[in-house]
Amino acid sequence: MLVCLGSTLLTLVSVSIPGADPMRLASGIVTGIGFLGAGTIIRSTPTEVRGLTTAASIWMIAGIGIAVGVGFYLGAVLTTVFAYMILVLLKRVEHLYHKEQERLLTIEGLNRPGLLGDIGTILGKYRIDIKDIEMTVEGDRASMVLRVDVPSLENIQEVVQKLQSLDGIELVKFSKE
Repeated sequence: MLVCLGSTLLTLVSVSIPGADPMRLASGIVTGIGFLGAGTIIRSTPTEVRGLTTAASIWMIAGIGIAVGVGFYLGAVLTTVFAYMILVLLKRVEHLYHKEQERLLTIEGLNRPGLLGDIGTILGKYRIDIKDIEMTVEGDRASMVLRVDVPSLENIQEVVQKLQSLDGIELVKFSKE
């Protein structure tokens, strides 16, 4: 919202100054917002980059602000509608896709130092991402429920066998919530 308002204000100022070139200021806005957007992009793992949608959204919002500033209201409204459809409605479709890959992994057994690290190592080898962990420890017993994203269901049995082979593990179960 602030990016859009700022872009609108700067565009209105550039349009209202006699003899000024509004396109120079618009290009400055686009460049500056590009740097702002680049700051939101994070490489979290060697194969995963986060923040691209945020960066693109910031850049698009600046464009909407410029459109409003020069009086191109129809373009600003249509872009806002399309942006909503892309960001909100397609997010629901994406969520449905990821739901198919999201699983709950329940592990129970003896609590010992390094257990969680051993589990993480095995899951990492199969490119299974841990999204959330709930762990309960009572005495020498540990119970964990991990919310994971499974890229492929082909190797699930192999993953279960590797986890069951860990020292002290008594139960390993994948479920679809």
